Amino acid sequence: MAKANSSSEDNIQKENIANNELNHEPLPCLALVNKMDKDGCHFGRAIHSLIEKLPDSNPIPIQIPLFVSGNTSSIIDSMASLAIHDQLPSNIEAVSPKELSIDTANGEFIGVVDLIHMRAIIWADGSSEGNRLDVDSCAPTVIHLTKANPLKPVHESCKVTQEAINARLELIESLAEVDTTTEEQYLNDQQPNNFELCAALRRTTLAQKAVPVMAAAALKGKGLEPLLDSIADFLPSPLDRKPPVLHQLNAHGPQETLRNDTANLQLGDMKSSHKSMNISRGHPLHKSSLALAFKVVHMKGRGSGDGRVVFARVYSGNLKDREQVKVITPPPAGEVGAKERIERIGGMLELAGGRFDNVEGGEVNSGEVCALVGLKSVMTGDTLMLATDTSSSQKQKKGDKKNVDDSVYLGGVASPKPVVTVRLESETSQQETRLLEALKLLTTEDPSLLIEETESAILLSGLGELHIEITLDRLYREHGLQVTVGPPSVTYRETVKTKIETPGGLVKYDRMLGATHLQAAVHLVIEPNHNCAADDNSCVILSDPVVIVGSKARQFLGLNQDSSEENLLVKSNVARALIQGCRGALKRGILKSTEMANIICRIEDVDAEGGISALIALPGALQAAAANAVAVCLRENTDSCSLLEPSVAIEIIVPNDMVGTVISDLNHRRGTIGDVIVGEAAHSKSLIRGDVPLAEILGYANILRSLTGGEGVFNSEYRGHSFC
Repeated sequence: MAKANSSSEDNIQKENIANNELNHEPLPCLALVNKMDKDGCHFGRAIHSLIEKLPDSNPIPIQIPLFVSGNTSSIIDSMASLAIHDQLPSNIEAVSPKELSIDTANGEFIGVVDLIHMRAIIWADGSSEGNRLDVDSCAPTVIHLTKANPLKPVHESCKVTQEAINARLELIESLAEVDTTTEEQYLNDQQPNNFELCAALRRTTLAQKAVPVMAAAALKGKGLEPLLDSIADFLPSPLDRKPPVLHQLNAHGPQETLRNDTANLQLGDMKSSHKSMNISRGHPLHKSSLALAFKVVHMKGRGSGDGRVVFARVYSGNLKDREQVKVITPPPAGEVGAKERIERIGGMLELAGGRFDNVEGGEVNSGEVCALVGLKSVMTGDTLMLATDTSSSQKQKKGDKKNVDDSVYLGGVASPKPVVTVRLESETSQQETRLLEALKLLTTEDPSLLIEETESAILLSGLGELHIEITLDRLYREHGLQVTVGPPSVTYRETVKTKIETPGGLVKYDRMLGATHLQAAVHLVIEPNHNCAADDNSCVILSDPVVIVGSKARQFLGLNQDSSEENLLVKSNVARALIQGCRGALKRGILKSTEMANIICRIEDVDAEGGISALIALPGALQAAAANAVAVCLRENTDSCSLLEPSVAIEIIVPNDMVGTVISDLNHRRGTIGDVIVGEAAHSKSLIRGDVPLAEILGYANILRSLTGGEGVFNSEYRGHSFC
């Protein structure tokens, strides 16, 4: 019994992982504070926001921004006065090119100070001819602030240099808290050189103990070169990461997950050690080809057919033009996957900004990204492998086992569940056919879109109002379709607040369907699968219902006590009928006839007058009995059921004198105010943060403009589903 319970807990955990996240290792990251050229930008405030919203991120600034006041046309020639945020004196005066000073005015962002190499990197606006910048003016100017010793300034009176030295000392102090080598140097009053400091930052970033923070104004091209250098210096290369998790696929459906525990290879040991190590498929040094189709788009004039272009990332091996590839689609949980398809690559395009050029040599290697044309059935999340091994596998003898690597697939791409639905109607049946074809193409590109066809209209579901608006705009621009759009409605779900079960234990089902007698009895328990109480303000991320067959029910049905529900679905007709009966009934709740979510349905016991032989002969009786037991359980415990509605986190920027009006309006919309940051300067604006049900802010942009006279703006982000 203990073993069965342990297996059930493992199944619940696996189901939650499958619903909410992919089996990829966590990735280190960098932070870039963008739009430093906008009014009100504040580098320090952005870092404090990171600390508040991501408590474990440990942001460490490796740059400080530079600002200039007055005319910026001669910055490169005369090095006008520079300013560092939050360190502003009261006087403004120009200085010589050998000297940098600090300014009090809110100036223009022109560059950054690199605290690792102790240098100022400055970008000029450049001279524009025909709205196009010349190359020379786009190149940044680099000024070294210190000599060989990182703490010895070139000019003692340079205030920017002094501020940079202080910031570098704070950087070293922060690194000493998370890096052992830097800690020893810090305790021994030793100053790490530039190479040691860069190596320490790379170690802590790869270990996810710190997040380097930089500043930029991307729209003007300022700060991009140091960002690209930092990506190469601090983020992992494919050799620094573990191979992706692979799943085995055979004719009976998914059986197991193949854990790639290949040790990470250092770049210096790559040539000497990779021949002797057991490198698994997916590692960059493995010879077998493995790629992931992470995005599918349609481009007119590209490829054949509907113009499908597949963006793929090669994990191992290589892909060549005109080669045949084996396409594997990840199967849904507990279901048998689609058969492998063989297709031929019709062309390979290299991604170069907005251009798509043919790949030189027609070959891409491991770690590279390319666009493939000519693949007609590839969907987002499919796995691509070379099909050249199929001929050799066919020559194997019947008694030989198939190589495991020939039937594996990657975890695919997860798509969030839609929260907003609109009704689409076309004027004629001909337009409706075109509309369905266009929507099919869009859903191929964007799996988060959901299309449901009814007798009178087409229902389009997406992640929000903006998502739906962009989709409708693409229908008009790319396909020339104008449709009638109904008012949006949000997607509700139902769940249970407490544990409930069928009244009286077994619920009998006894019906006559023509000459067929359907008889069975099922006892089940439904309990919540979320970690919060129904009376608090926390949100839950939606997950599909989990159906578990208990040990007593398995014993009556003659099922293996250790097999997972996924294996039972593909191996036993009786178990499939029982589980599918529960899943089908859970698609219709008792309160609003919406799908159930975040619950665990545990089938405790099963019985039938004719015993197991009667259920094997007529599994439909067990499926109907399971669906009836779920309906009875929900109907008799309505008080324990609750609705879940989508909730969003909202940030509103309004003038100071409009704060009270906006907060009052949010309270009427059942909103919860988190915090309010009031601007201190005259004519400044305030920031309001809070959580609001999505149903209450549909069309809120127009309402906010009306309340604030057009001066208020907002942005929202889906948080999860909250209890009504």
